[in-house]
Amino acid sequence: MTIDERLERLTERHEALTQSVEMHEKRFEEIGEKIRTLAVIAEQNQVRAGETQAGMTQMQAAMTRMMDSIGSLEI
Repeated sequence: MTIDERLERLTERHEALTQSVEMHEKRFEEIGEKIRTLAVIAEQNQVRAGETQAGMTQMQAAMTRMMDSIGSLEI
């Protein structure tokens, strides 16, 4: 194999590696965007879960008051 052939082969390998790295970088950017989207959804769900829990606590307190009121009625 001549020096020119070796140089040509190295050049082809370098170009292939460069293309591969560029494709991986693009894919990593896409994955990063998807992760950011999922993080936003997770945060929204956490807020909703907190609101639901607060509502359930209020309902439990209201039911306790109602049961106390019913229990204090004379028949």
